[in-house]
Amino acid sequence: MGFDLEGNGDSDRGKYFRNNIWYWHPLWSYVCTNCEDILTKEEMEGGSFNDGIEISPIKAMQIANRLAELLIEGKVSDYIKEYYRVGGVSNYSFQEDNVVNFMNFCGESKGFEIW
Repeated sequence: MGFDLEGNGDSDRGKYFRNNIWYWHPLWSYVCTNCEDILTKEEMEGGSFNDGIEISPIKAMQIANRLAELLIEGKVSDYIKEYYRVGGVSNYSFQEDNVVNFMNFCGESKGFEIW
């Protein structure tokens, strides 16, 4: 399984997820904030770099389930409003469709590495 921080955000349904740095950092930060009971400190830190940190199949499914809950509860939408209300981070973008794509990727990935 691969994960690439380059590209345009397309998800290859569990095989490959692409995000450029401007989309990845806010997405991964959101995942870490909401999955700190799932991910270890090493995994959260390693996900900010493309150094091959591995996320197990069980954790990938737990992330997918958590993101699904957050989407259903409207918490992603609320976060987006707040993110842009306070100005976001200049070039960084946080979008619901990116969360959905990553949720789908995680749910079908059987684990992944961040490269």
